Amino acid sequence: MLRSNRLPPRFLLIALPLILPRLLLGGIGPVVAQQTLPVSPATGHASVIANGVTELAAADVAWRVTYRTADPLATPIPAPAAPAFLVGESGEVLVAAADGQRTLLLAGEARFSQTSSGVEVSASGGDRGAWFEIALPAAAEAEEHGDGIAVFTGASFAAPAGERDLDLVRDVLAQDETTTVIGQESPVLLLATGGTLRVEATDGSSATLRVGQAGEFGGDLVVSGDSAAPASFVAGVVGTEVSADDAAAAPPAAQASPVAGGGQAGVGGPGVIAATVFGCPADIRPRQLSADACELDPAAVELELVALDGQAPRSLGSPQSQDQGVVWSGLPLGVYAVRAAGFGPGFSRVLVPGAEEVRAGGSSVEGTVTGYEIVLDESTAESSVEIYALGDRATAAQTDSQTSTAEPMPEPTVSPTGTPMPRSAATATPRPAATPTPEKSTAVAMPRLGSISLRVWSCPDSLATFNAARCVLASAPYDVTLAPETGGAPLLLANASLGAGGEWVWEGVTFGGYLVRQPLLAPGAATYYLPTGALLADNSGYRVALDAASPTLSLDLYNLAPAFAPPPPAFVPPPLPPAFVPLPTPPPGGAPLPTAPPVAAPLPTPMAVPVGGTGGVVNQ
Repeated sequence: MLRSNRLPPRFLLIALPLILPRLLLGGIGPVVAQQTLPVSPATGHASVIANGVTELAAADVAWRVTYRTADPLATPIPAPAAPAFLVGESGEVLVAAADGQRTLLLAGEARFSQTSSGVEVSASGGDRGAWFEIALPAAAEAEEHGDGIAVFTGASFAAPAGERDLDLVRDVLAQDETTTVIGQESPVLLLATGGTLRVEATDGSSATLRVGQAGEFGGDLVVSGDSAAPASFVAGVVGTEVSADDAAAAPPAAQASPVAGGGQAGVGGPGVIAATVFGCPADIRPRQLSADACELDPAAVELELVALDGQAPRSLGSPQSQDQGVVWSGLPLGVYAVRAAGFGPGFSRVLVPGAEEVRAGGSSVEGTVTGYEIVLDESTAESSVEIYALGDRATAAQTDSQTSTAEPMPEPTVSPTGTPMPRSAATATPRPAATPTPEKSTAVAMPRLGSISLRVWSCPDSLATFNAARCVLASAPYDVTLAPETGGAPLLLANASLGAGGEWVWEGVTFGGYLVRQPLLAPGAATYYLPTGALLADNSGYRVALDAASPTLSLDLYNLAPAFAPPPPAFVPPPLPPAFVPLPTPPPGGAPLPTAPPVAAPLPTPMAVPVGGTGGVVNQ
């Protein structure tokens, strides 16, 4: 981990809103030392998806990231002995504790494991499960990845004293979208779980991380999406100290009581339950649920919290709004159930991945209440959940029926868009001074699937005068194919999804080489140019490669105008030969007659072809 006493101006602007409240609380001095109030490491629409309170027993610790897989019915794998976050990567991952508590993790979900203590991880369902272990072991054990794939081994650092709040932050960023992760005195571990990210820290270090790569950074982190496809990450943060004296001095937890008319029950406990609500289409499958597949929609469902503490279940009412989610705070430690008390238009069901469904009598409605269990204890006093409201199937079916009986629409025709989308000038974004990439950042052998995004541009220039800043997104009709070089069905535009930025995206693409060809050019184009591809020997297209080093490809395919052709010269008839051509008189002595000088053969016409990925003119 690299540190510097100089901050670039960009970081000064970002850091001032974060530092000023701390200075007001504690005066001028070291920021970390003056911070007496807990600060969430997540900002914007990022969220803490797992956390726990524990003491780091070793004097020196280090971050360790391991990638593991398990086949169905295989022997469960023990969780790390050190404090760790278990993060679902693919499939269904089941985490089972010795006390019988079980958690099902899908992609992007996580659970905190204080110590192994009988915690085991296995694959659930019929597919292989894969997950990341983000652990904080003693520095001497940092390279013990066991049978898993070593993703990252961090540098040793002194463990902060006391019991610490460990947080795992997750966010999904569009291209050039930015978020900030608030750090403390210990380094922050960041793992790229999708796309490509640019990370810049207030200690001066920076790195570009692709999916499956990790790094550690000091201070606060500014994370930016750096790929056409959405980029996602998780970040482990060693947070503030949780004082045992404060917990001991806390008054006895008040008994919760129903809240008339809804609202937050002021029970005065240390527990917090935060929820983020997403609205999803009716036909989505449970394993497809994610923040990427659904839209943020707090109005999709009306939530109610029910206390299940051994007595009759009691309603604690509806939550309070907070940022883009909702929260119940001041809760005593115990067992709760989050349930749907009502739905917004078009929604009828909820799912909470990773939580167990429970049934209990409720005070707000008659009969048995179905909800999702959330346990708050000393190791997990704060819980963050993602709640997915599913569309009403009956409404969707009715909509389909109405659509099918509507008047037939005329056959759509493709026409150029009225206003083409200009492409921003190809100028570099100012970056902090170049600094070495964090040490020991390594890539993981991920499942051999990736994604390809493609944008097609129309350019007014030929290759000889090519300037990407003058190009605009191409208008239909055009066609592009990506054929596996080993054979098989090609990737077609009909199989791709169209992104908000005009890019075509193929997900779940098998690693290998692909031949990019454009059988139908955009209107007015004469040829096409792919700067990041390798021109095929027969000039029939370009080759690109999707592999573990580049699992996410972002391609820009430029349709170029024909080269300017000067008008043909005016026809000038040759002069007529004279009627009589006198023959030369032989010189005396029989010397040979003089002959005409030889005429040089014409040179071939130059042809513009891509050269070295930069364009140019060569003579062929």
